[in-house]
Amino acid sequence: MKSIFLIVTIILLMGCYHPSISTDSFIPPANVRKVVVTLIDSLGAFTMYIPERYDTSFAWIHYSDTKSCDKIKCRFQPKILPINMENGWFWRVPLDSVDCLTIIYSPHFMVQTVDTTWVSSVGKSFQEKMKVRGTETDIILDTLYKIYDRPFAVSATSRYIPQLHRQCYKLTAVTSVRMMDITFEFELITEKKDTIGTDFMKKEMDLLQTIKFTKEPW
Repeated sequence: MKSIFLIVTIILLMGCYHPSISTDSFIPPANVRKVVVTLIDSLGAFTMYIPERYDTSFAWIHYSDTKSCDKIKCRFQPKILPINMENGWFWRVPLDSVDCLTIIYSPHFMVQTVDTTWVSSVGKSFQEKMKVRGTETDIILDTLYKIYDRPFAVSATSRYIPQLHRQCYKLTAVTSVRMMDITFEFELITEKKDTIGTDFMKKEMDLLQTIKFTKEPW
């Protein structure tokens, strides 16, 4: 699906990156492909690997009730799933058809203090937010991670919804680019809790480590 907005350019390439070993010796996991995503204006671009099953990509602006809360979203998912573009301050999640990666950031350049300290604070406040929300959520991972030259606040959660008989997995990584925050969010919803979900978390965590931006961090 092609977006009407010139928000991102997605290019399939051959190549490889990894934060802990040389690119000459790194062998990409099976069933993945490399993409390049170009962000708006001066934010540059980044490369990463995504699952081959994510054969469809699209981008849009998620407008909210206030301009400061608007978000650009770029989503990768299997083409067999329905296209879902959230909009407004409230939307319904298709709980029987979620398997995707969404890249999220603001379309508006505003004065912000989004730097290394801010990224660290995201990680510190994650568990507190879970407690306030009062949801029955298992926190699988909550840590700060350095990928190449950039800090990431990484969290992973698993939540079962008994009324819907659905298991929800989410892996989120937050960093900053030119003093603006950007979020990478992998999400999977399945009918039961099994190895599919745990394997999903492990594999997507490996893919997070292939993110490499083309410009200086700040």
